[in-house]
Amino acid sequence: MTGRPASLPRALVALPFVLLMAVPCSRLAAQSVIVSGDPGSLDIGTASAGAPLDPASDVTTTYTVTTSAAGQRIVARLDAPMPAGVTLSIELTAPTGAASAGEVTLSTVDQTVVGAIPSAGSYSSLAITYRLSAATSAGRVLTDARSVVFTVVSGT
Repeated sequence: MTGRPASLPRALVALPFVLLMAVPCSRLAAQSVIVSGDPGSLDIGTASAGAPLDPASDVTTTYTVTTSAAGQRIVARLDAPMPAGVTLSIELTAPTGAASAGEVTLSTVDQTVVGAIPSAGSYSSLAITYRLSAATSAGRVLTDARSVVFTVVSGT
């Protein structure tokens, strides 16, 4: 016996479509991040005795970002905290010339997911990877949902 609970954590996170428009006060140029849709449920099931839980991933969604000036970046945050022992991370493919921050574990605080985009324009069909992980210490987690909020901001 490994001391693991009979019912391992099960988490479900639904990430609905999110569209935000940021309009700087100094000009009326639209900046936006448009997500292609809901990646669906991320469901962590069971694991073999003594083995860690396998994370659930989704790579079916893409995004389009429109920037009004060079040097803008994309930040992301959750609309509510994740349950204890459960994490949601994302990785965005960056537009040409910009840098992805790699896999970023999300919280309710804005975090840079794509660094300075080198020029104004629209960049489309860029991949988003969602990854849901849970520690065995999380216990049983009932179905829950979170929204990921993406925003285009100025500065590095």
